[in-house]
Amino acid sequence: MRILIVCRGNLCRSPMAAVLLRHALPAARIESAGLAAVAGAPIEPHAQRALARLGLSDDGHRARQFSLDALAAADLVLAMEQRHIAALLALAPAAQSKCELLSRWLDHHDIDDPYGRSQAQFDEICARIEACVRAWTPKLQTDARIALACVSAHNCVVERDDVH
Repeated sequence: MRILIVCRGNLCRSPMAAVLLRHALPAARIESAGLAAVAGAPIEPHAQRALARLGLSDDGHRARQFSLDALAAADLVLAMEQRHIAALLALAPAAQSKCELLSRWLDHHDIDDPYGRSQAQFDEICARIEACVRAWTPKLQTDARIALACVSAHNCVVERDDVH
């Protein structure tokens, strides 16, 4: 399963989400990108520290600009804000079935951008992202085809035992 996580700059939220999701789903291929990224820029130091407090590393993350090729290659695209989904769909309307908010299974609210804010606010956003990842994880641990079909249909994920 290939998952693309999208935010604006690919410096804070999407890299933190990618690290957390890779930790939760080591068999999946998780990438992140920004709709307005400065390609090659390092992760924001506050985001790096927020991950380190959880015992995780950004593994030398460098910002990556969103591309239609990355969108096409992804099975699932998780965005931080509804406006990110709108931007993605303006570029590729056919991708609607695979674009979701990261917070879909938590509260379906946008995840605020902590860029330029305090370490405490980064830690809060990282905790929120971690909760969103925990909510997605059981849904993505089933057979990938079943999980994606259910996510696309906006239904609950079917358990393996229910599949004939």
